[in-house]
Amino acid sequence: MKNYFILLPALILLFGVGCKGGKYSDINDALNDLIKMQETYVTAIQNAQNAGDVAKAIERYADNFIKLKPRIESFEKKYPELKLSKEPPEELKENFDRLQKSAEKLATASMSMLKYLESPEVQKAIERLKDLSKSNDAPEGQEGEPHQGQQAPPVQHQPQAGGQKNIYQE
Repeated sequence: MKNYFILLPALILLFGVGCKGGKYSDINDALNDLIKMQETYVTAIQNAQNAGDVAKAIERYADNFIKLKPRIESFEKKYPELKLSKEPPEELKENFDRLQKSAEKLATASMSMLKYLESPEVQKAIERLKDLSKSNDAPEGQEGEPHQGQQAPPVQHQPQAGGQKNIYQE
């Protein structure tokens, strides 16, 4: 019986953590995947020994981005209220903060690969990543797709005209 009273709170805690829900739980899941993807990319760039390693890291990042892209694009239609929001909802703030820190690490790591920029294979990989980023940009005068942190390193998103930005842009 004593074990039951120890096991029950543990199960309740585990169940509560495992069933972490909320209106934007799918966005939080995607943000977690994006952060993990960026951290993997940063590690690969930092551990690169040559241009080939850098090119492979960029290609893997692009491949993972292609897989994640449809999920992220679906959020604009599913949550149109976020497009007008300047701040993320409370439920998303922690992951947006984590994403911002991850993006800063990504920018720093991108600087460390500058010595390989002359390599044709690195240039090709960067062009592929830039092309993926361009395909996310909406025509002029329209709001962009939700693509926070998805720009090709070291390119950064710029605020919308008038200095305002929606939560899809950081």
